Amino acid sequence: MFDAFDHVASARRILNEQHGTILAVQGCQKLVEPGCIKSAKLSALDQLRKHSGQFTDAVVIGTGYNDRIGPAFRQAVLAITTEAASQGVDVIWITYRQIGHVRGNSTTRNKQLRKLEQNVPNLVVADWNAYSEGKEAKGWFRADRIHLLTLGANGLARFINESTSAVIARRAAASAVAGS
Repeated sequence: MFDAFDHVASARRILNEQHGTILAVQGCQKLVEPGCIKSAKLSALDQLRKHSGQFTDAVVIGTGYNDRIGPAFRQAVLAITTEAASQGVDVIWITYRQIGHVRGNSTTRNKQLRKLEQNVPNLVVADWNAYSEGKEAKGWFRADRIHLLTLGANGLARFINESTSAVIARRAAASAVAGS
């Protein structure tokens, strides 16, 4: 879904309006394993490690539709949040759309994310599923109701900006309290 940023210049502009962004997206990217196509060799975890030291506050994860659910997904989330914590950043995890042919797996992943969020201090779950609900009729999605068209990519960019701003504000407040 994030690979729409490769094709929609307006979404990249929106994404960079409030926060500097490193885009490390690939179609068919997976969380901790090579992707489902040859061009998606680097997993999200590989990308996080590749760009180590370049993040200031948060990384945003918006991949994983092609990953397994259950313990493997939990382990992948923990691997990514542990790596992010070692870099001193929070992880904003964009929920999965619970729709069509991915409804069951996405529902399971989103439940796992919410449960993990309670115990992983640097994990923030951003509810893209709720934010994007009903936007199919507004031209946000391709026929599969997952992959984005221009309006949807712009909407996702705004959603990421809102989610990132909230995390940065929370980090600043925590830093101010710690400094008092």
